[in-house]
Amino acid sequence: MPSPTLRLVGRAFLVALSVASLTAGGLSSQTPMLLRDVNALPPSPVLSSWPERFSYFGGALYFGAEHPQHGRELFRSDGTAAGTGLFHEFTPGTAGSEIGRLVPVGNQAFFVASSPAAGTELWVTDGTTTRMVIDLSPGLNRGAYGSMAPFGGNLLFAGRDPAHGTELWLTDGTAAGTRMVIDLRAGLTGSSPHDLQEIGGRMVFAAGTDQNGVELLVTDGTAAGTQLLADPRAGVTDSGPRFVGRVNGKLLYRLTGWSDRLMLTDGTPPGTTVLTNVALVGESFADLGGLGVFTASEGRFGRELWVTDGTVSGTQLLMDLVVGAESSDPFVLGTAGTRALFAVDRGQGELWSTDGTVAGTLLLRSLDVYPGPGSESVRGLVFRADDGVAGVEPWVSDGTLAGTALLRDIQPGPADSSPSGFTAFSALVAFGAEDDKGVEPWITDGSTAGTQRLADVADYPPQNTASSNPISGVDWHGSLLFLAEGGRTASWGGAVAEPFASDGTAAGTGLYHRFPGDNPFTSLSYGRENPRLHVYGGMLSLIVDDFPYVVWSDVGNGPVAGSPIDLDGHDPLTDYAYAGGYAWLKSYKLFRVRGGVVAEALDQCWGRFARMGTWMMASAIDQGQDGLFRCDGTGCTLVAATSQGDVAVVGTRAFYSARDPGNQLDQELGVWDGATNTAVVLDVVPGASSIHPQALERFGDGVIFTGDDGVNGRQVWVSDGTLAGTRSISSFSSSGALWNVRFLPVGADRMLFVGSEPSLGTEVWVADHSGVRLLADLEPGPGSSRPRLLGVVGEEAWFSTDSPPAVWRTDGSTAGTTQVITGSAYWMTVVAGKVYFDHDDGVHGREPWVVSAGATAKTLGEGCGVGPRTPWLAASDPVLGRAWTFSGGGGPTGSIGLAVLGVPAVWPTRLAGHCVDYLRPASLSVVKSTSRADLAWQQSTALPNDPALNGLQLGLQYWVGPSSNPLGVESSPMVWLSLGAW
Repeated sequence: MPSPTLRLVGRAFLVALSVASLTAGGLSSQTPMLLRDVNALPPSPVLSSWPERFSYFGGALYFGAEHPQHGRELFRSDGTAAGTGLFHEFTPGTAGSEIGRLVPVGNQAFFVASSPAAGTELWVTDGTTTRMVIDLSPGLNRGAYGSMAPFGGNLLFAGRDPAHGTELWLTDGTAAGTRMVIDLRAGLTGSSPHDLQEIGGRMVFAAGTDQNGVELLVTDGTAAGTQLLADPRAGVTDSGPRFVGRVNGKLLYRLTGWSDRLMLTDGTPPGTTVLTNVALVGESFADLGGLGVFTASEGRFGRELWVTDGTVSGTQLLMDLVVGAESSDPFVLGTAGTRALFAVDRGQGELWSTDGTVAGTLLLRSLDVYPGPGSESVRGLVFRADDGVAGVEPWVSDGTLAGTALLRDIQPGPADSSPSGFTAFSALVAFGAEDDKGVEPWITDGSTAGTQRLADVADYPPQNTASSNPISGVDWHGSLLFLAEGGRTASWGGAVAEPFASDGTAAGTGLYHRFPGDNPFTSLSYGRENPRLHVYGGMLSLIVDDFPYVVWSDVGNGPVAGSPIDLDGHDPLTDYAYAGGYAWLKSYKLFRVRGGVVAEALDQCWGRFARMGTWMMASAIDQGQDGLFRCDGTGCTLVAATSQGDVAVVGTRAFYSARDPGNQLDQELGVWDGATNTAVVLDVVPGASSIHPQALERFGDGVIFTGDDGVNGRQVWVSDGTLAGTRSISSFSSSGALWNVRFLPVGADRMLFVGSEPSLGTEVWVADHSGVRLLADLEPGPGSSRPRLLGVVGEEAWFSTDSPPAVWRTDGSTAGTTQVITGSAYWMTVVAGKVYFDHDDGVHGREPWVVSAGATAKTLGEGCGVGPRTPWLAASDPVLGRAWTFSGGGGPTGSIGLAVLGVPAVWPTRLAGHCVDYLRPASLSVVKSTSRADLAWQQSTALPNDPALNGLQLGLQYWVGPSSNPLGVESSPMVWLSLGAW
């Protein structure tokens, strides 16, 4: 029976609609509109130019930087503020351009840049005049890439034209003197040459061919003089070489496709050999003349520092700083004179230096060093570090204790200036850092007095187009909550990020909460993922790095302030969920939280987890045991031995990445039925091979995922939980086509995802049970639209693209894909029949926008129950004038069920047993009753075609009982209904 707090009234369905229609309202237009110019005040003069890609050519420093009147363009400096200014504007106006790093060749320098007339192409400058070399790919396509290197007075570079794809080209800086060296892979696929390094008058590079895969080649600049150096993984399997450094006159490459083994070459096939089976870790490397210093992993020693003289016998462990299989994780910063500097972590950060011998390896000081590019100056190596007092600031070291010092505390006290992009420039080092003028270019000669801001490039009169940079929109009881910069400035000069709330109108949009004093969460334009809001059940939290701050809670009659939850300095949170009355927070561990009290649930949890009723299912490691765990408020129980991966729940079945009991290295698809201690492992790829399932998501009565059968590369697969019903449905040609896939549902039988094909670039694709197809080639040809999946609105999915910049909506068909608005978005939230997203119209800056969602049905909140069969409820979009269908089920066997319709409460009522009553008691009507609540049911009714009901907001909830739940009943989440004409 339902909760006694519910006063169910026996009114007809249409009577309930009529009563609730008194609250109807909202947008009637489908045209997006600015919700509110949150930051309409003139901005603070503290504005950043965000300098990057510093290059030195012809006695001057060149870099890309942001300017209010020009956008991001190319700047030049002679090392003085007066001599720093705009060098060339490729895109007139404020739109800005893509600017690559300059590569000097004789008395000219080459670089990649974009322009509105030619797209992204190769340009050249002599320091006075600047021109495009050639328009390889006419139109706004990309014709030139960043892989380039000087070669005999010319430039070799990766270029793309419409007939050959991306191949190796050579130029002398003129269109007539530009030619393709060789067409290694016929057709539009291209060989994609990269990692170009000159040695002995020839150029070594990595590229892909149909016969050998991605391997190392060498060229003298002609087709006849281009040959394969080695094919260590015979046939089309890639060894994936990536350049590491030079040692003893040879080139050292990392074989990313072959366990990160190392390979040396002198530029000839006989002089090219695999050096050792030791696996290289990271990209750090330093050349000490006859010795190379790098980080490697070998089972007995963990990740430690190694040296090589270019021979097998001369490649050995330098020092095991953390004895045994544990690791010190060294990162090689670079060289200072005859010594290499490296940072390690042995419980605390440490800076070391070495001359390549054990006796010459010295601890300099305790220091948290942040990896990044370092550069030699006249006084030593410049890098960024934190001594625990001055924050993250620039440091210098000559490899000795006396010569290691803080250069300057640019942001006084513990605040960080976060220097980056260190680049040698004459007798100086240039870098970007943040001070009271924002992030601007700095220079240093290696002394405190010689460390100065180069120029305030972004210093200009305040404009009226300041952005509030809205992020992290969430549905909070039918209102939109988001973080934004509203024009308030902290005492130290930073823009303050605060929570705003909106009912979908400009008048109803305003500040929701003001933090006392300075808000520590600033500069939202830095990164769009942090900070962010998140809702777990009835608790709203503000997440910052590894601290979830419980800011508000709906326990009681309204929002109340909470306290920060300290996760004891663990890794940043990556996933959040709510089940069984607990918030579940995942960093590299899994925590459960209630009432501000944190309890560690699992020792390690790397993959995504999923809720099964009141349980949280996770593939993890706990107390040394790898497996699939079922967690609740009392702890976690092992249900199947396996290694870590993603988990997807379908009804009362959990699908997971499983280890075949017969082969401990075989990763296959596992299925647990939710009741027994027996899990079925589907040996999709028999034998020692593995399918390695990733990105598991519910799909119909089964799952969709990506898997690699060892023959066809990673493809899209579906499974109904049986071996016969597990199959591949795609045929992507590239092994990297499905990297870090996320599936987004469209209706009941389609999934959107982002995939890549060489001839089509990176675009949005659609999967159904019959196969996979391209949704639309929005950036025609091999160019990429660079899409971001935003979310689901009713039966449609929304996504954003950068090329062209636009927001799109789709029903999963090409014909049903339409543009919502010009200009990209980073987030989208559906709240009470409205779609909110961030957008920059060129007038107001980046601000929140809103558009009617039409008819939508959205699940809100959490259900309550015992075990895996929590009551569930689903509904189709309530379109006026059409049949509306809703269905449900779940709960204890033999229980009675009531589906209740009403008006959503402003503040839901929390009940015993973690149940929540989401509806206003006086508005309720029973629209479905059943004597077997646990059995799935479905009901349809015709909605009136009454314009007065457009925008009406209703809630639907399903209650079942009796139950062993403390309340005596169980309930589903609420389905929030927004009635509309489409």
